[in-house]
Amino acid sequence: MSCHGDLAGGPADPVLLIAGSGLNPEVNFDWNYEPAFRARHQAYCTVALPNSGLNDIQAAAEYLVGALRTMHDDAERPVRIVGFSQGGMIGRWALKDWPATRGIVASVIGLDPSNHGTLTAVPVCAAACAASFWQQRTGSALLAVLNAGGETYPGISYTQIYTYADEVVTPNVPPPVARSELHTCPGDIRGHPPRSPAPRRC
Repeated sequence: MSCHGDLAGGPADPVLLIAGSGLNPEVNFDWNYEPAFRARHQAYCTVALPNSGLNDIQAAAEYLVGALRTMHDDAERPVRIVGFSQGGMIGRWALKDWPATRGIVASVIGLDPSNHGTLTAVPVCAAACAASFWQQRTGSALLAVLNAGGETYPGISYTQIYTYADEVVTPNVPPPVARSELHTCPGDIRGHPPRSPAPRRC
């Protein structure tokens, strides 16, 4: 884990950035979110998942939980999660498998998250693939467990941001088919220009 800014004394809750499969935090965030957060004096941390997020998602989530706990202990206030692709989904796994984390997370923001898997991983995994690709394919056992019994938790704000033209998390067409969508979100949809998907917050 690597942090920037004052986790406890900053003007807003600190943010944990989680990279997508096959990416490390530097490649995923040093050209976009990190400079934007530094410019607004927003404290943030990044967490590097083993093998750049290509290993078992369940094991990788332990690193994420450790980062959440450390940030919360240092900040003494809730943490906000921003994750890309697998990074947008794995935060939900941490909340599912470690219920105590639900009290220290204020929000989960998924950027093209693989909440309901992707059909793209099916042909990729036809012969052999990375463990996290196998777990993110549509219909996987991990995703069945993740999405069973409700996909959100009270007291946590969820925002899922994705495009209908996503080439990795597919199909990401309008709900209810969208793979990034959370199905138990009440659906407070904010307006966007025509033909643009609206983020859904709950």
